[in-house]
Amino acid sequence: MANFKPDEIMIAGMTPADKAALLAVYQHRCLSKDLLSKYLYGPAGLPGEIACHKIDAMLLDGLLEPVRYGEGEKLEAFFLTTLGVKTVESIYGNELFQMYKRGKANVRLPGYASLIMTPTNINHQMHLNQFGLEFESYTKGLSPYRYYDEKFMPPASDFMMPDGMIELPDRLLFLEMDMGTESSGRLAQKWNSYRMFLNDPKGFYQGRPVTMLFLIEGVKNPRLRQQNTMRVLMRHLGNRVRDGFEAYFDTPENCHRIIQTKFLSADTPMKAERERILKMLQDIHGFIVSRPSFLKQIDLADGFYISSK
Repeated sequence: MANFKPDEIMIAGMTPADKAALLAVYQHRCLSKDLLSKYLYGPAGLPGEIACHKIDAMLLDGLLEPVRYGEGEKLEAFFLTTLGVKTVESIYGNELFQMYKRGKANVRLPGYASLIMTPTNINHQMHLNQFGLEFESYTKGLSPYRYYDEKFMPPASDFMMPDGMIELPDRLLFLEMDMGTESSGRLAQKWNSYRMFLNDPKGFYQGRPVTMLFLIEGVKNPRLRQQNTMRVLMRHLGNRVRDGFEAYFDTPENCHRIIQTKFLSADTPMKAERERILKMLQDIHGFIVSRPSFLKQIDLADGFYISSK
């Protein structure tokens, strides 16, 4: 019988980056060598070659297992083994229980069986994970947050669960990763599920504003996909797009810009450029720039009103 008990000597020999890498694989379900190298080992000062050696060592120690996916199975994703999951729980048990169980004794943390997935779903998951890791890379130190994969989210409803969620101090960001494969009929089902959720959010979600980010990735014409998916949402959910719920349909890159400029209080390059333009309008061209309350009423709370003197 396999021994799934974590090795204390092995854990003692891990660096903080090694432990953080295992935790990231657990929280995101699977990661690639490139994502681990860029977002976990890179910030710790380790070059890609060393990061790859670290990942290979975890494979040899039985903490990770590779799963091939994609066309011709040329790509490789790394999942935690049962031993890997037990090791993460051994290192981060208290933090994980505080993050995900929220004092509910009858709620179990996700184990190996619920984290593994079929190869056909990995590409979608990997793009979602890249978005989450990129978000974390620019948000740490700027604002409190918590990232949830679908498997770790508090239940939203019996009918609806987004692909992922970001919890910010003043709102929730629902993430829907779109690879262009969902038909109009499937999208109609999704938005009707959102409607049922928004009609009566309970528990963790009650009274919390929600922003949905529909992340369009890997399609030939993102603008056309954006228009088509927005049209379906407005047909089924249009009267719910108001205070308390809003939706953005765009590429991951543009959605990162939306998060940085609209939801994070710290300065960003895009915010600095906006402030520069507004100052130029006032100082050079003599316009008056204000943010009247009526903008919030028409869902433009982040906008400005510009008038001549």
